[in-house]
Amino acid sequence: MYPRHFVAALVVVVVLETCWANDVLWRKVQIDLERDHGVNLSEAAKEVVTYCSQDSNICCAMACTKQDWCELWYRDAIGDCVLTNIIVSPSYQGISPTPLICYTKRKKDLIMQHARKIYGTETAPTHPLRLVTNLINGFYRRHIANDCYTSTGSEKPWVLIDLGKEMAVREVHFIAPPNSYMAENYFRDIRIKMGTTRIINGDLRSYKLLANFTGPVKPKEIVIIKRDKPIVGRYISFQKKSEKALAICYVELF
Repeated sequence: MYPRHFVAALVVVVVLETCWANDVLWRKVQIDLERDHGVNLSEAAKEVVTYCSQDSNICCAMACTKQDWCELWYRDAIGDCVLTNIIVSPSYQGISPTPLICYTKRKKDLIMQHARKIYGTETAPTHPLRLVTNLINGFYRRHIANDCYTSTGSEKPWVLIDLGKEMAVREVHFIAPPNSYMAENYFRDIRIKMGTTRIINGDLRSYKLLANFTGPVKPKEIVIIKRDKPIVGRYISFQKKSEKALAICYVELF
C-alpha cells in the first residue's frame, strides 16, 4: 500500500503549498493515514471525483469546498480526487518516510505549533484508547469516538494544555463526540479558563475565565467561541462544572 502512496504523490504535477478555491485556503500536509493511524483509505473516502485533470488542484479543492463535510482531499494512485471528512492540522508531523500529499482546510493553530504537554483526569477505563493526548496530535476522524478524549469517574473532570509560553488566545474551536449520548451528556457545562502556572489537581479557581460553554450540541458539531479581547496565559483548561464525565474530540486555539 505504501508504494501506492508514493505514486499518488507523483501524480500531482504541480505540488503547491497552498491552494485557493471558493474563498477557502487549502494547505498542504503530508500524512500516511494507514501507517500513522491505521486508517483504511478506502473506508475513509467519502467521495471520489474523477473529472479533474491531473494538473488541476483547484478542481479538487473546489469539489471538496462544495461539501459541508469535506475537510481533507488527496489524489489517489490514478490521479482522481479523494474527498474525506478527516481533520488534519496543517502543522501535523507524521512518522512515515513515504507520506501522502493531502490538502486540509484547517488553519494553523497555537496548539499544534506550540503545545508542549497535556494533562487531564484519568481516561475512562472502558475506553482506553480515548487518551488526553489525542487532543494535541493534530488528527481526528469525525465519526470515530476513540479519536476523542473521554474521562469518567472523577469529580469535575478537566484537561490542561501547556502552550510552552504565555500566549494571547482570542478564539477556541472544539468538537463534540460523534454519538448522541456523549454529545448530550459528556460535552456540556464546560468552563474554559487560562492561567500562567501549571495546576494539575483540578483546582483552577485562580485561572481567568475565557468562556462558559453550556451546550448541548449535535454530535460532531464544531463549537466556535470568539472573544472581543484575548486572554493571555500559558495554560488553557477545560473543566466540567459538575458531573463526572467529560468528552472532547478536537481542540484548536487562535
